[in-house]
Amino acid sequence: MKQVRGLYKKSFCLLLVGIIMSTFQGSYQINYVKAEESHIFTITEDTTNYEVTDVATENDYTIPNTSNSLDLSDSTKTSPVETTHFIYNNTINIQSDSSNQIYISTVTALDVEDGAVTISYNSSSDVDITFNSFFYDNVVFEITDTNSNNYYLKINRYAIVISNNFSDTSASNKYVYINLYLDKDEASNEYYALDTLIRQEYSDGSHDYTTPNYEDFYLVTAGTNVELARMKVEITDDIEDIYVLVIRERSTVGPFDTQGLITASGLGVRYNIASQTSIY
Repeated sequence: MKQVRGLYKKSFCLLLVGIIMSTFQGSYQINYVKAEESHIFTITEDTTNYEVTDVATENDYTIPNTSNSLDLSDSTKTSPVETTHFIYNNTINIQSDSSNQIYISTVTALDVEDGAVTISYNSSSDVDITFNSFFYDNVVFEITDTNSNNYYLKINRYAIVISNNFSDTSASNKYVYINLYLDKDEASNEYYALDTLIRQEYSDGSHDYTTPNYEDFYLVTAGTNVELARMKVEITDDIEDIYVLVIRERSTVGPFDTQGLITASGLGVRYNIASQTSIY
């Protein structure tokens, strides 16, 4: 009889423990915290037709990368992650990181009119963006994934890379160098039809315009189907910013019937003297 009572007692204890555990689990759910993820997108420039490889030997600067792996996790519309590419390579490829299961639902060009860009969806992780005009030299894109998360990417497009001689202590004058990269065939016909205008903004709020001096009378080869024109403008201590605007007049030689801006929208490419940075 004692054994039976002991068995009942043991069974009752197990039942009671089960009820308590069940109640505990119902009241307190264990949440597993997932480690913070990066959201990597690879941005690649199509260099099939054009590839910039060379820089002016007198100047210390680098050509922007043609391929970048960028973390867009903390990007916002007002603070997008930026990447810069050669303006003649008008197709830019975006690929999402499938290892983090980021699949692209839509890519939208913000603050530009319809027809500014053509967006082609190759797959859920592979999208091509084609710019339809030189005018669109800096565009912000909203990338939405299949979980309705938004990421923001600003694509800058350059025809010029700006450098300076500010670190040269032996130089008697300060210069900003304008390194203009052009289509090789187009440049041979239009080089002398190019107009380059510099807007200089001063610390007192005033501004004026000037033209740069050409460093070389001839163009030099600077990569695949690319030639380089080198110019400079003297900088005085009261200049805060310059804007570089390159205009090509209508060609009358050969098949290149082109006209318009090379440095694209607005006043052109801004170069801030204090920070020594280009702003597109």
